[in-house]
Amino acid sequence: MLEFLALLIGITLPVSIVYVIFRRGKRQLDAAIAYRQVAMNLGLNVDTRGVSVQGHLGDRRLWVGEVLLGHGPDRQITIWGVVDMQRPLGLGLQVRRRGLSERVFRRGTGRGVELGDELLDKRIEALGDDPNRVRGLLGDRDVKSALQDLMARWPDIVVTDYSVRVHLKTAETSERGLQGLVDGMLRLAAALEVARRQVPVPDRLVAASESWGALAAELGCELEPWLPAVVGELDGRRLLLTAWRADQGYQGDLRMYFRPHRELGLRIRHQVEPDGYWSVGQDIQLDDPGFDKHFVIKGWDPMRVKALLGPEARKALLAAQECGNVHIDDERLHLRDLPLEADRVKEAIARATQLAEALGW
Repeated sequence: MLEFLALLIGITLPVSIVYVIFRRGKRQLDAAIAYRQVAMNLGLNVDTRGVSVQGHLGDRRLWVGEVLLGHGPDRQITIWGVVDMQRPLGLGLQVRRRGLSERVFRRGTGRGVELGDELLDKRIEALGDDPNRVRGLLGDRDVKSALQDLMARWPDIVVTDYSVRVHLKTAETSERGLQGLVDGMLRLAAALEVARRQVPVPDRLVAASESWGALAAELGCELEPWLPAVVGELDGRRLLLTAWRADQGYQGDLRMYFRPHRELGLRIRHQVEPDGYWSVGQDIQLDDPGFDKHFVIKGWDPMRVKALLGPEARKALLAAQECGNVHIDDERLHLRDLPLEADRVKEAIARATQLAEALGW
């Protein structure tokens, strides 16, 4: 009997190991196939490594894939789905599932908000600068429906002024499951943006809304006073100016969308910022110490990126960085952390335009 058990164990252990390896490999292959198909369905560039779905859907950025969290020995790989808002909601909003680890959700400075909905209050924790405005937003029927439907399948959600984010325990391995995740995040983001139009401008942004009205008229743009936001077009480039809630208070957020051009897979961000889920690929050095120390640059073809970022473009990029934190990709130039004063915003718009011209985009 002992010999039989030893034989059985000797057979079972290697078979089990082979099965685990096979199952893990099959899950990775299934996930890669699902990522590829969903990217094609959405009209996005396919990640040939099979580790993410990423790109722009209109004015939204989308990411589903692996994210590296932490530093040193505490670093770990997790999987996120993220959809950006088209415009920051400007309420200091933070929503998460109750009990979600602080590791993946940095608590903000806003006040806790009871929504008055027993089901939602049991499931989520909400923070915001003004409880009444947050209730008005999250109490919207379409918002509640989209939030509940998304959490029914993917409960670990984080919603901020900037994005809808879902934390996944494992990668979705079917096209149907992955497409459902993307559709659910898009539905919730859209519902929040529609509901936000019915919420008054925050008290701390009333002065900015008034001063930006004059700026919008000067630029030939429109003012959306409930955010506030300035929306329009300058020299063939779409412009969006909004306010967002930073740790130190409300600041300006400028997005300038480039004219049509050949894509380079370009990513430019400030050197000292965390790498983030969106910034992938090899760093590109331009052999300009005064420039390289300020920015991290990535792209598909280093030679083309270097040709694009000639002396004039580098000078304009450094000038724009003096106004706020610069982020650039193929779609847009993004300037964050701007002062709210109209004259300072006007200067930032001028420098963003100069940079876009220097790039030829």
